[in-house]
Amino acid sequence: MVLRSENQYSLGDLQPTIGWRPNKHYYSVNKISDTGGDKCILSWTQYGGDRTVPDKHMSCVVQMLTSLQHPCIAPIRLFHSTDLGCVKVQSLATRGSLRDVLDASKQSADSSDACAVLSRESIVNIALQILRGLEFLHSKGLCHGHLHTGNILISSSGSIQLSDIDNYPLGLSSFYRPYLIQYRAVCSSLETIDVFGFGLVLWELCRRGSNGSFCDNSTEVTSSSGSACDILPPLLSRLFGRRSAGVARIHLVTAGPAIKSSLCQVSPKPGPVPRLCPA
Repeated sequence: MVLRSENQYSLGDLQPTIGWRPNKHYYSVNKISDTGGDKCILSWTQYGGDRTVPDKHMSCVVQMLTSLQHPCIAPIRLFHSTDLGCVKVQSLATRGSLRDVLDASKQSADSSDACAVLSRESIVNIALQILRGLEFLHSKGLCHGHLHTGNILISSSGSIQLSDIDNYPLGLSSFYRPYLIQYRAVCSSLETIDVFGFGLVLWELCRRGSNGSFCDNSTEVTSSSGSACDILPPLLSRLFGRRSAGVARIHLVTAGPAIKSSLCQVSPKPGPVPRLCPA
């Protein structure tokens, strides 16, 4: 009904392999007036149990989210709210997400092809683009609240874009909800929740994207000689100052053994990764 009233997009097939939430479904869509073959994806999301925005204010939220424009934020082409949920249309990220990059590295473990992993410069570049996106959202009085490698997309130009910024106002449960509850003393505000997510994303990049190693000049930190708590603070200190390094260390230390063990078990061999261009 929404697409018929808009008369801009034609609905395609259900995409069951995209996403993991039972109340969020994806469909392929095509723009009717577009002859260039630009692919789009439609998501239908039912409101979640954590929703705090009343129905009368949803139209304002929809208008605000669709008006956001930033190189590090995935643009929303169409966003429409109903009594049951929301319909969203955005461009299809044909190059996938950061999780796809890391999974591709893992899947190449049995391959004999010699491929490069993410370099230190690539990890720093990715981190900066993520922080630029978060800084923009926070400057608008918004937060992401659901930051993980699965909703950090790679655009056609190779730059990083944050997606699923509508999850929080729609009341969907956070990917890290169990840990946010367990460590609520650390994640005491929406901004610190984003910092928590950013720290885990950066940790995962260093662990999986760099094959468990992280080189800094002549010093190499491997999975056997150091942990993510040793890897990240020097990097963040160099980028953002001592205070940020201390915050990252606190969040990583308090992340608990469950997250640490799940990430430490992943030790992929070098695999193919897309080339990431500067922001």
